[in-house]
Amino acid sequence: MAELYNADDYIITEMEATAIAQVLNRTVGIERIMSLRGAVNFDQGNPNETTLQHLDPAPGETAGGFAETVENIVLVGSKTVDHIVDNWDVWEKGVPKFKEE
Repeated sequence: MAELYNADDYIITEMEATAIAQVLNRTVGIERIMSLRGAVNFDQGNPNETTLQHLDPAPGETAGGFAETVENIVLVGSKTVDHIVDNWDVWEKGVPKFKEE
């Protein structure tokens, strides 16, 4: 598929956010949903590791940059939540409209 779009090698997958958004839309609505994704599930391992090392990390280790991705999501997500809380008067009724300058 990557060749079809003249793109680099395809290396990650997953689309849980789409399924989660559909369920939320059918139940409570998605007017206030934010999906913050990080690249974790790499389909191709590091060239310096075996397929087994890539798919089955040693006890206590995580595969595919999981720990680093969680750290990045916390850093970005916490800034976003802090901004919303600090500016609740703007966000209280929903996502503010974008103002072009």
